[in-house]
Amino acid sequence: MSTLKNIWLAVKNAYQDIKTLDISAIRLEEIDISKKIVVVRSRGARAVLKLSIAEAIADPSIVANLLSAQACWLGYYAGLIYDPSEIHRQKQLLKSADSAFSLKCNKGQYKIVSQDRKGEITYINITTHVVKSNHPIDIAQDNAIISNFDTSQACYIGILAGIYAEKYGANISVRGNKRPLLRLVK
Repeated sequence: MSTLKNIWLAVKNAYQDIKTLDISAIRLEEIDISKKIVVVRSRGARAVLKLSIAEAIADPSIVANLLSAQACWLGYYAGLIYDPSEIHRQKQLLKSADSAFSLKCNKGQYKIVSQDRKGEITYINITTHVVKSNHPIDIAQDNAIISNFDTSQACYIGILAGIYAEKYGANISVRGNKRPLLRLVK
């Protein structure tokens, strides 16, 4: 019975992963790190929207409509060029009550619980109640894990991974046994 249940869960998760590939309302087209510009395209529209990375992070409607992996990439590059004053200024320009960056968990299977002093994020699988702990870089590199977070939480994990990458640079490749999948593109 246990084997049948595991097969059913694997099929269900695979179906959800395939389904999430097509439901994103906004697609991240390009991130230009030198100009600090993000290009996004709305599904079904021909026009593209060019925003600063800080504007994209500060606008919850953009982050919420990306795929989790794309929200993580956006957060990663925002973390690389992190400037709290610029993000705060963009929030003030939006002048919306919803513009506050929050770690809500509406859609994700994983939910962030805490972050310890070493920087590791503790998260819980809300269906099985299994608690895991990992470094933000490791979570961001694993597409199977990051795609199960809500987009705002995936963006936050990306920000933490980007700040860590900017701060410790060359030491990223030492974390874990795998090479980093997120690279700085100039």
